Amino acid sequence: MKKLITFILAFAIVIYQTACGHYIDYDTKPDDNLSLAVKDIFGDAFYYCGKEESDIYGDYYTFQINEKNPDLIRNFVDVLNEQVAESNDKVTVVVCIKQVEVLGEVFSLSNFSDTGLDYADYDGFYDLWIGYLMYDHDSFWDDVNIYSSLVEVKKLEISDLLQEKAEESGIDWYKMWPGLEEVTVYDTSEWGNG
Repeated sequence: MKKLITFILAFAIVIYQTACGHYIDYDTKPDDNLSLAVKDIFGDAFYYCGKEESDIYGDYYTFQINEKNPDLIRNFVDVLNEQVAESNDKVTVVVCIKQVEVLGEVFSLSNFSDTGLDYADYDGFYDLWIGYLMYDHDSFWDDVNIYSSLVEVKKLEISDLLQEKAEESGIDWYKMWPGLEEVTVYDTSEWGNG
C-alpha cells in the first residue's frame, strides 16, 4: 500500500510539473486603434497579447498568429501600415506562434530605422526582423519566400541559418526589395543544436 501511495504521489508531481507553466492561448481585448483594426479585420487569425511602452521600441505590440498563410502576413502588414501612415510615433509589432512553453517570435516589424531615434522615420513598417525558432521548431517559418509579398523593406535582420537557406534558393534580398538599404545576419551558433 505504501508503494502505491508513493507511486500516486510521484505521478501527481510529474503531472503537475509538466502541465503547469505551459503557454495557454490568450486573446486580450483590443485597447487602441491598431489592435482594434487587427482584431476587426482578422478575428481569431491573430490573438492580441497586449502592448507595452518602451523608450527603445516605442509602442511594443505582441500578436499571436494562428494560421500558416503567406497572404495573411501580407494583409496584416498592409493593415499595420495604414494605422501608422500619419503618425510619427515609434511602433514595433512582434508576431509569435504558440509553442509548448512560450510564445516563439517568428518576425517583428518596426516603423523606424534606429532604436536611438525618438520618432518614427519610416511611414510604414519597413524594418523586418525574421526569427529562427531553435526549439519546438516549425519549418513553415523557414520559407523566407513568405515575406516576399511585403511591398517594401528597407532594413532586414535575419539569422545565419535562414540566410544560408535563402542563398541556396538563389534569393537576393536587394532584388526582392529594391529599396533595401541594409541586411544584417545574426549568429545562432551559440544557441545550441535545438
